Amino acid sequence: MASLYELSAEYAGFLDAYANAQNEDEAAEILQSLVDIHGELTEKAENYVKVIKNVQSDVDGYKAEAKRLAAKAKAGENLIDRLKNAMLDAMKLTDTSVIQTSIGKWRLQPNSYKCVVTDWTKLPMEFREPQPDKVDSKGIIAHYKATGEVFDGCEVTREMGVRFQ
Repeated sequence: MASLYELSAEYAGFLDAYANAQNEDEAAEILQSLVDIHGELTEKAENYVKVIKNVQSDVDGYKAEAKRLAAKAKAGENLIDRLKNAMLDAMKLTDTSVIQTSIGKWRLQPNSYKCVVTDWTKLPMEFREPQPDKVDSKGIIAHYKATGEVFDGCEVTREMGVRFQ
């Protein structure tokens, strides 16, 4: 069986030939060829659907497994945080700065500084970083849908897609 690309090219060629047919017999013969190609195209489309559904099933399984593993990793990270916090609380309560074990030692040490901004307008300009403007693409599309108006400096496009139902 020919590839989808070959079938499409062949179909276009026969359409052109049909438009330029010299007589009714030639037109009928070309029309039959178009019907045959359309049948092959339908069979090819059905096979594509089967492959797509099979691959989609695999993809869904991979996503579910990734989600399960991410949840398991998050649970592990949460356990590590709880254990570290419990050790920190115990060391603070007992006023212990170092605990030596057979495989290493626990040690209290200060973390790096962090800055919590409560009112950014009161900060000196030298400590502010200007941010570039951001475009609200979704807002522009909503405006276009409501009014049909397109602003200078942007385009609103809509491409074709294919879906199987």
